Amino acid sequence: MPSITIDEVEYNIEDFTNEATEILNIIQLNQRITNDKDHEIQCLKAIASVKIAELKKLLTGEDTPTDG
Repeated sequence: MPSITIDEVEYNIEDFTNEATEILNIIQLNQRITNDKDHEIQCLKAIASVKIAELKKLLTGEDTPTDG
């Protein structure tokens, strides 16, 4: 049976009322969107790092160390 744990108490999802199920769906959607946005932010930071290194190289003529 699917369950969810809140504050160390396990609840059987199959016993949820319609209202509780709707709230759970909103929480799950919120978590998926949050995870997607976190991933987007990490991608943007990576692009920014690359572009800063490119700009520095253009301005100074020096290669900058890269991670990895």
